[in-house]
Amino acid sequence: RHLLQTPEKTLCFNESNPECMESMTGEILRPIEIYVEDILAKTIVAKIAKELGISKRVVIKQYGSCTNAFVASSGMHMLGQSLDHKLFVLDGDACRTEEEREKQLKKYYSGTEPDKEQKRDEVLRHISQLDLPDGELPEKYINHILREDIENQNAEIVALAKSIIEPDDSHKYLDDIIDGLGDEESIGLYKVIEELSKHPEWKSYTKSVRNWLINEKNNLSL
Repeated sequence: RHLLQTPEKTLCFNESNPECMESMTGEILRPIEIYVEDILAKTIVAKIAKELGISKRVVIKQYGSCTNAFVASSGMHMLGQSLDHKLFVLDGDACRTEEEREKQLKKYYSGTEPDKEQKRDEVLRHISQLDLPDGELPEKYINHILREDIENQNAEIVALAKSIIEPDDSHKYLDDIIDGLGDEESIGLYKVIEELSKHPEWKSYTKSVRNWLINEKNNLSL
């Protein structure tokens, strides 16, 4: 349902979609909110939304370190804010299992009230992750994928990826590619993720977030 406030009354629309409301109000509605750790994850999620044709309906915000996902999601829920159409995405290198995420959430959403477990379960349903292989770091994993031989490769990005050997900081697995391209961070990351999306591993790496977005697309009739 959508509510539209007019000078005379509030109108309620059943089973409408953002396009319908947008045509009436002239405002772009972005009902889907996704919270991510950093600009790398933001670029990845933006690419998934673009592939699904719903970029216009998605807002992506950064929350910082991994633990902030649990702080922000539990805080919203405690304040009575709905988590509908909201997803908190972890990078996948920490809190990988449901048990680990539940343990982390209990630190910030504590209490022994009879309904506390139910409330925590509601929050946990809105925390997901990129499907990073066990023991991998995001930047190193992406760098190694970019080295694999596929058709229509960006030769410059591939050469830069192969030139990086065990840097002292894992972020340099991608930072040095971007520096080599001579681009600003956001532009360079966009090129890197565009290249990553050509690889077969892309679909498995982004599976959890992609499936959630597909469900949102269907639920919101986008």
